[in-house]
Amino acid sequence: MNQLPLIVLCSECRGPQPCSCVREYGVVPSPLSRWRSKAFLSFVRSLPCSVPECTGGPIEAAHFGPRAAGRKVHDSLAIPLCREHHAESHQCGRQWGYYEQVLQWQVQTLVSALASGGPY
Repeated sequence: MNQLPLIVLCSECRGPQPCSCVREYGVVPSPLSRWRSKAFLSFVRSLPCSVPECTGGPIEAAHFGPRAAGRKVHDSLAIPLCREHHAESHQCGRQWGYYEQVLQWQVQTLVSALASGGPY
């Protein structure tokens, strides 16, 4: 079975390594770490479920996005989902019926966070 090559991105220019930062400026890029924020996740849980017309119960911060080496995606990609829809998204994976709209919900969540002026 053929495996795809692992692409490592530079933390300075976000380009694939070896990049121009290392060659031209002598900058040694640090490994990218995911952005984490308890305050942002708390804000996400304060929003209503992203699924239209949902009247579900408690809200959870659901992470959607590409994953590498079994790690979670950045907290900035979390969206608010009720427990039922969050569980459904895990059971169905990428086949989940609303997966196409997740990007829109992520943008709406980030816009709401910026509008709130919170300390994230």
